[in-house]
Amino acid sequence: MTRQAPPVPIHRPTIDISLALIFARSIASRSTTSIKLLQQKLAFLLAMAAFLRPSDLARIPYVSCSITDGGCFNFNVVAPKETRNKRRIIKSFKIHPHVCPMLNFVRYNASRLFAITLV
Repeated sequence: MTRQAPPVPIHRPTIDISLALIFARSIASRSTTSIKLLQQKLAFLLAMAAFLRPSDLARIPYVSCSITDGGCFNFNVVAPKETRNKRRIIKSFKIHPHVCPMLNFVRYNASRLFAITLV
């Protein structure tokens, strides 16, 4: 049995996300808020709540998004970076209502549907 070197600590600078949180908090989750701002806030909150990469966010089909009777937000990430047995996968996520993206998604969805009816 060969000896393995002991793990080495990685010293990276601490990342302060307080400004991002302040900005996200400044965007009101209301039906009067612009779709662009709601989308930015939703992307940030989903990334934080579900530990998603930006590339994962781009792979969420809108048709996979739903809210259950219990208030949980379900969605799929189609073909994220990780694979299983060298095959692309679909990862399913469930975010419970006590996590912050829920209200934002509801408002975003309402604004999106309203914007579609105007076209």
